Amino acid sequence: MSDKSDEIDNSDRKNMACNSDTPETRSKDSLPSLVSQHEVDDEKARQEEEWRSELFQLENEMQTLRSVLVAKIEEAEKIKRKLGITPLVEFKEDMKQGYQTFKESEPVKKTSAAIKDFGDFASKKLENLRNSDTFKSLEEKVGGAYTSVKVGDIKL
Repeated sequence: MSDKSDEIDNSDRKNMACNSDTPETRSKDSLPSLVSQHEVDDEKARQEEEWRSELFQLENEMQTLRSVLVAKIEEAEKIKRKLGITPLVEFKEDMKQGYQTFKESEPVKKTSAAIKDFGDFASKKLENLRNSDTFKSLEEKVGGAYTSVKVGDIKL
């Protein structure tokens, strides 16, 4: 019988080993990890609730600010009408300011300077060309041909 009792003891040990992961059989060392995970989950839920509350508060503040802004815009439009400032007048003023800003911008100034420099360069080159012997000779020939054609027209 001792063989059978040994077999039963061995099978009980195997069952106990298989069931050692139940809450009743867990060691005391594994409990803190379960508690800390539970605490982490609670902290995460608390943080999410805090964020939701903060988001709700911010959205309410933004809506209030929008309402205040709309009221201020309406008030400004009433005052402008009383002063005779129409949308067309505002548009004209905006266009004037925009054009002035454009004229005074650095790229426009640089472009204007480059165009002026090019104009000066082209004028000098044309002046040099006019003063050259080749151009004078060509001018005399064209002038002579023109005179001949003109005189020829009168003869007819």
